[in-house]
Amino acid sequence: MTDILHAADASADIENEYVPADNGKAVIKVIGVGGGGGNTVQHMINEEVANVDFLVVNTDLQALNSNTAKNRIQIGVNTTRGLGSGSNPEIGRNAAEESREVLRENIGKCDIVFITAGMGGGTGTGASPVIANVARKELGALTVAIVTKPFSFEGKKQLIKAEQGIEKLREEVDALIVIPNDKLLKYLPKNISLVRAFQECNNVLKRAVQGIADVIEKCGLQNLDFNDIRTMLLRSGTALIGMGEGEGEDAVEQAIMNAVNCPLLEDFSNCRARGIIVNITMNEELGLDKYNKLGSLLQTSYGTEDSDTKFGCVINPNMKPDAVHVTIVLAGLTEVDKPASENINNILAKSLGTGGDNGENTGLSSMFLNSSLNQNSDFSGQDDVLNDVSKVSKNDTSDSSCELPAWLTKKSN
Repeated sequence: MTDILHAADASADIENEYVPADNGKAVIKVIGVGGGGGNTVQHMINEEVANVDFLVVNTDLQALNSNTAKNRIQIGVNTTRGLGSGSNPEIGRNAAEESREVLRENIGKCDIVFITAGMGGGTGTGASPVIANVARKELGALTVAIVTKPFSFEGKKQLIKAEQGIEKLREEVDALIVIPNDKLLKYLPKNISLVRAFQECNNVLKRAVQGIADVIEKCGLQNLDFNDIRTMLLRSGTALIGMGEGEGEDAVEQAIMNAVNCPLLEDFSNCRARGIIVNITMNEELGLDKYNKLGSLLQTSYGTEDSDTKFGCVINPNMKPDAVHVTIVLAGLTEVDKPASENINNILAKSLGTGGDNGENTGLSSMFLNSSLNQNSDFSGQDDVLNDVSKVSKNDTSDSSCELPAWLTKKSN
């Protein structure tokens, strides 16, 4: 593990425009900001998420010391003296500004930056917009923020701080994804511990990052390169990222339905996307008729006449012959008036012969995360809360009485 870097470690000058990596591979960096962001990065490390570099940023020296990330930065050495931000976003912001140069140096030359944080506290809420500004405007990286809002039981004051922080962050990133963890709570076992609830929040964040990284890094017969992702997400504002699995004759339709029916979502049937990216992973090449069917389903449900749809296909010989994994990225979403009959659930249900949407999809193996459209809902935050969550082993089963739903426990390949 490298030593924790401090603001006094001055940076070199780096050009402020996007320059592709010269080794032919996209450089992906995940930055965990504050207590919650650090916990998420720790969870990704424990789960051995590949093809990404990690950076943890905090004002709390004790929290940094407990994190196993190779690269860690203590910001605001003079502002906070390593004692944290006291849940004050202004202190978090000042700390990041004090350490702007060392942040710039350690973010460095990369293609895409994911910023993850729990909003509503001090460091994550205040420092994240500054870090996003450095990554996107100064270094030219495609910048995607994946953040949480506080549990409702954490109080209205915490929620207000989170909403204010998210609005500032929205101005600095290309795409913003907000995780509705208060909704997550509704679908977790009632007797689940708070620590495990936060672990499941971290798992959702992890799958969001991994979904995009896999699309970029796992080359296939039809490869989606980084520029495809960059074009779709650049200044898109509102984005959805979904993953689903299916098996059997109707595996493609099942995978899509699983992806769009995660209980964490509000009803997005009235949304249209500027860009649609689809990556399919399976045992053998998908037939042309399936591509046509998949494209038509997504275009009918989420696209417009001007929408751009891109497909990628990855062959994984280790998968079951009849299994299909689908990753969907919907970018540049806008709300439109649309008849309920055009709901994708109804379209898919007719295709599968299972009838219309009955709302009974909470057990599906899926993950579909909403972005800034959910800004008025109550979500979960982790910043500066339960730093000891990261100390719980990924194999911990002490809460064995809690049976988690399949869509949470299913792991992507």
